[in-house]
Amino acid sequence: YQTFLDAVKIDDCEQRLREIGLALHKLPAANREMLRVLVRHLRLVANRADVNLMTSANLAVCFGPTLLRPKDETVASIMEIKFCNEVVELLLSLVAAFFLPKKEDIEVCCLCGCALRVAASPLNVKFLPFSSSRESSKCNETPM
Repeated sequence: YQTFLDAVKIDDCEQRLREIGLALHKLPAANREMLRVLVRHLRLVANRADVNLMTSANLAVCFGPTLLRPKDETVASIMEIKFCNEVVELLLSLVAAFFLPKKEDIEVCCLCGCALRVAASPLNVKFLPFSSSRESSKCNETPM
């Protein structure tokens, strides 16, 4: 739980996604596989957002607190629900990068809009600056 929240709070987009990939890799294999199946299904639901109005962000609001639940619910953990939602939104938006890396793909981070080059491993996320969307070679935006 805390590893995912710490990862999503990282300002640097490349490092944020790498840490989420590492946190996914640390999950037990059965848990990781179940999460992969669920996220792929929810991505299919989000792909029909024009019909069902369930965007990645809306699905994250529904599933974030359930998928990332602390052992003990405290006022502090309730205040961090926003970050749980951001983790789930990232997983849904970048499902191919985290769960289906086949070849090198280009993905866009849903939190800051950075273009990312994703190689064959979710642990190998590289920032790819697009001159049309970013002039710098580092993501300096804070997650929304």
